[in-house]
Amino acid sequence: MTHIDEAALATCTLTLNLLTKLKKSGALSEAEIAEIFSDSIRQHRAVNTHENEAAASFLETARISVEQD
Repeated sequence: MTHIDEAALATCTLTLNLLTKLKKSGALSEAEIAEIFSDSIRQHRAVNTHENEAAASFLETARISVEQD
C-alpha cells in the first residue's frame, strides 16, 4: 500500500476535522459536506499518482466517518 506524504495527510486531516465541526454546528448540510468530500476525492484522483490515490482512499474513509458521526 502506498503511503500518503506528510503534507497530504495533514491536509486530509484538516479537511476531516473542519467538516466534522461544520456538520456538528449545523453550518453545512450533509449534502454540502458530501459534495465537498466528492470534489476533494475527485481532485486527488485527477492527478494520477500513488500518493494521490492513497489520499483519496483516506478521504473516502473519512467521509464515512463524518457521515456516521
